[in-house]
Amino acid sequence: MSRKKNLRARKLGSLALVIMMLCILLSSCGTPKLPENLDKVKKETVNVILEATPVIESGSTGGEFALKGLLDSGVKVDDNIGKDYYTSLCRKLKKSNGVLSEDMYTEYARAAIGVMAIGKNPEDVEGYNLIAPLDEYKILQDQGVHAEAHAVIAARMAGVKLKSEALYIEDMVKDIEGTGHKQNAFESDYIAIDLEGLSMIPKKERSKAVNDAIEKGISYLSRCQKEDGSLGNSDSTSVAIIALTQLDVDIFKDEKFIKNGKTLADGQMKYYLKNGGFKYTDEQKKINGMSTESGLLALDAMSYQQAGKRLYENKNK
Repeated sequence: MSRKKNLRARKLGSLALVIMMLCILLSSCGTPKLPENLDKVKKETVNVILEATPVIESGSTGGEFALKGLLDSGVKVDDNIGKDYYTSLCRKLKKSNGVLSEDMYTEYARAAIGVMAIGKNPEDVEGYNLIAPLDEYKILQDQGVHAEAHAVIAARMAGVKLKSEALYIEDMVKDIEGTGHKQNAFESDYIAIDLEGLSMIPKKERSKAVNDAIEKGISYLSRCQKEDGSLGNSDSTSVAIIALTQLDVDIFKDEKFIKNGKTLADGQMKYYLKNGGFKYTDEQKKINGMSTESGLLALDAMSYQQAGKRLYENKNK
């Protein structure tokens, strides 16, 4: 009798193990694994953005970064998307006599990146130069170091070395050097953007101070990474992925960015929703527009890294 009970217990134990393994397998199948499903995830995310924003116009959401994400994804999109964006930007510039903002000069950097995404010259958009305002150091400094970083990114992408670049670099280096021991998503965003800016400086032009700041910034992002692979939310994870791929850090293999067996890509996909799009936090259930655009840029950055390229390329590298 006891032998029958033991046999039955073993069978039940084996059945429970099989059920548990099936549950794990099914749950893992719910979220596409990267990098092997990059193309699939990009296509689904592109479709979500196009459905939400059929017309791309200059702006923080549904604007230039959405445009770049779409056009850099490798997914076929309507040619009119770029044409319509350029037409709307030209109309906007003419109406304002070339002034996109009096004090938010990231508007010029963002517009320049959008113009370059469609293969146009940001130094001549209907006669207006979008790069020139990025040399206004005081205005950019007042807006914040993230604005200075974007100025360097846009200018270097256009093949321009700004007169104020050394000052911008100094501020980015100081920002990273002043990083505290406390890790949080808000600060990690700014450090990642600093790293994006510094990544545009060719290696042969980087001073020891810049190289040291880059190493410190990378180490800081590693400390910010959670056990699930993310940096606490979708946007922070996206910007970290972009910054690190800009600096040739392999986000899939570098041990500094593998926590509890989870990579940054795994962390990013934690916020991915079925059929495309990203939510901002784990608690949210609906797609977040800005997180989805940032997520697509991060996916593009992963694809570029695998091809030996970068999302933000220095024109005169």
